[in-house]
Amino acid sequence: MSARAFYAVARGRATGVFGSWSEAERLVSGFAGAKFKKFKTQSEAEAFARNPGTSQTTAARKASTKVRKAYAPPHGTVAVYTDGGCRGNTNVDVNRDQPAGWGFIAVKDGRVLAERWGPIIIDATQPHYLGAEKASNNTGELSGMAEALLWLRDEEGSSGPASICYDSKYAANITSGRYQAHKNVALAQTCRDLWSTEGPRRKYKLTLEHVKGHSGDVLNDRADALVQRGVEGGSSGRGASAPPPEFALPASTIDVDAAAAIEQRRLAAVAKRKRAASAAAAPPPKKAAVITIE
Repeated sequence: MSARAFYAVARGRATGVFGSWSEAERLVSGFAGAKFKKFKTQSEAEAFARNPGTSQTTAARKASTKVRKAYAPPHGTVAVYTDGGCRGNTNVDVNRDQPAGWGFIAVKDGRVLAERWGPIIIDATQPHYLGAEKASNNTGELSGMAEALLWLRDEEGSSGPASICYDSKYAANITSGRYQAHKNVALAQTCRDLWSTEGPRRKYKLTLEHVKGHSGDVLNDRADALVQRGVEGGSSGRGASAPPPEFALPASTIDVDAAAAIEQRRLAAVAKRKRAASAAAAPPPKKAAVITIE
């Protein structure tokens, strides 16, 4: 009887420890920069999955004593963690039917409000079509952004502060208008339009917050796990048809310092916009009268 093996994935479509190679293989096959390794013990595998750059002994010791804290939004702020992905992500211009998906989890004051996921739709006749021309990592990330903004607008519906927490800078820059899309232009425009209307509706209390992917952030990892459901073809649906959230966020994961820093950045950005608006509205200064004394 062969000894049991543990397969650790530190970087892939999802991270963690798996009991068979087939489970781990689908998460790393074709994934650029994938990091994975086989171990004899579960503790060694878990240590590698958390920190592949640290020695097994040191990582295992740290893993037993250190609990990674997740970003927590300021009190009263809705935070939506988005993600997207594609199995393989190769030949996306040719293989338009390869599986890809999106997912997000929304939280407020330590409580999970919603979890959503679904596949990338490239058929313009489908009711939830957002403009994607192909199934890829980028269209997955953009779709996650769009779906999060739609949820904020149509389901959450308040005018209070909200944050979109992303790990794809490409998707964030397309959505904010900093980058101009050259592919999947319709999907990019959907994201841009939603962002441009939802910000003013919330009195500009809507921010984009970067969360490093595959870094152990609890909610980013949960969004990634929901993406895999979409990749497999599953869909949560929207509105009343969507199931209640399954995930519960432990209070011990809240990082108060991170929340305070983000709130300070938000307030500074609001103050800057107000100063700019005030300066633009101010009348031009009157020219001083010139008096000639002879």
